[in-house]
Amino acid sequence: LAEMGAEIVGISKDDPSSHEKFKQKHSLNFTLLTDADGSTINDYGAWGKKMYGREGILRKTFIINPEGMVVKVYG
Repeated sequence: LAEMGAEIVGISKDDPSSHEKFKQKHSLNFTLLTDADGSTINDYGAWGKKMYGREGILRKTFIINPEGMVVKVYG
């Protein structure tokens, strides 16, 4: 993906120190962002009911073009 000029970014409500531990534990080589108030997560429709009626982040992948438009959503 990097050869194509793509950038991979993950986002969650977790704090930066927990992200760092998660990145190290799973040997991730991409950026993890914190959305403490959940505003971006909500804007992208990535918060809602999960299994067993619990609410939380819905794992989704968004392909965003260089102009900033969402062109494909997986999940």
